[in-house]
Amino acid sequence: MSMLHVRLERLDLTDYQRAFLYNAERFTVTEAATKVGKTLSHSWWLFEKAHTPPSEGDEYLWLAPTYAQACMVFDDVVRKVAPTGAYTINRSDLTITTPGAGILRYKTAEKPDNLYGPSNIQAIVGDEFTRWRPSVWPVVRSLATARRCPVKLIGNYIGEENWGHRLAMANADDPEWAYHKITAMDAVKAGIMREEEVESARRSLPPSVFAALYMCEGTADPSMLMEWNAINDLFTNDHVEPGAKAITADVARYGSDKTVLMLWEGLRVVQVYVYAGQSTNATAAAIVSTAKLEGVSRSRIVIDDDGIGGGVVDLIPGCVAFKNGSRPMEVKGKEEEYKNLKAQCSYYLAQKVNAGEVYIEDQDHRDTIAQELAWVKRDKMDHDGKLSILPKEKVKEGLGRSPDFADNLMMRMYLELKGGPITTDLLVRQGVMVRNERLKAERRKRWGIH
Repeated sequence: MSMLHVRLERLDLTDYQRAFLYNAERFTVTEAATKVGKTLSHSWWLFEKAHTPPSEGDEYLWLAPTYAQACMVFDDVVRKVAPTGAYTINRSDLTITTPGAGILRYKTAEKPDNLYGPSNIQAIVGDEFTRWRPSVWPVVRSLATARRCPVKLIGNYIGEENWGHRLAMANADDPEWAYHKITAMDAVKAGIMREEEVESARRSLPPSVFAALYMCEGTADPSMLMEWNAINDLFTNDHVEPGAKAITADVARYGSDKTVLMLWEGLRVVQVYVYAGQSTNATAAAIVSTAKLEGVSRSRIVIDDDGIGGGVVDLIPGCVAFKNGSRPMEVKGKEEEYKNLKAQCSYYLAQKVNAGEVYIEDQDHRDTIAQELAWVKRDKMDHDGKLSILPKEKVKEGLGRSPDFADNLMMRMYLELKGGPITTDLLVRQGVMVRNERLKAERRKRWGIH
């Protein structure tokens, strides 16, 4: 029996589509505005690849965030090829076998562990990858290893805190990786989108949502408590006046987590200390030593009292034991409508950050802090009950780690809500300056530090 032959006619592609489809790099990440032709063009690329399999039965994988999205792309291809009679279509498995025996397979990324198995994959397209769970990427990378196959990741730009965007930026200098950003205006120039449509979206959408979905800037997540620009400004807000010192500490609960301490002067973070695999006794000693050296009173040391942190609290009498789930503080004679103390302090931190009233002088952990603050989000936005924030378990799943730095910043707000010393008072500021000079002299005497 003779093999069926089909003739493929390449789509009429734009310049930017050809650039992200037919490039030399093995891994291609394309973050794009909505409706710029990324799905259609990549579906074509995978379809084209499947017609020249090196071996019979080689697979070409389309991976979508959900089963429904995988079905949509599968059905679109089926509608085009079914009338030819040249393709074998299996609707239960979501596979299409080409005349050359290449297999197009459409799957969901909802359960990453279910993706392991085939070692005959020749190409992968990750659809809407910015909406995947971070745990999907290690599986995809493993699947691509056996045949060193190309991987193309496509999705809407969601924000700089998104794990997929961070993956692309982390590999920006790798010669095997290519990154493309396609905005709505690129699509207008290419004739795919009308400028009137873009302007209509600009008028009807919140500015932050329009910027992300159409211009690939900022963030499209309305649940974020802190504006992205305000988060970036944290590291340049040197106009924030110094004030009374304080220490915050988020103590590691597990071996993989880190203990993070922050030294504050008013709402300026002047020093960040990070410890890994440290005992509660060592952490308590580090806090007491820093407090003594810097002249921080016990009532201005705030320590996370949940889990392991409770052991450190017990070793430092007089410190503030911060319990995330405790009742919110009474402010101006009434209890605010917050679910718990952590939610109250998180919202107050957002207010301070968005107003440009916090400064992080220590720049060593800038990217980490920015990523964590972007995950401080309102939970259940459609709920009319008390204000709450995204649970820590979900934050850890999205970040891939515990938000230790963001928790330090949040806990510092306890002292502001409680109503500590008036740090803007001239006499207080003068006293701080005198104490700082004394401490600097002590450092020079002990360690020769200037």
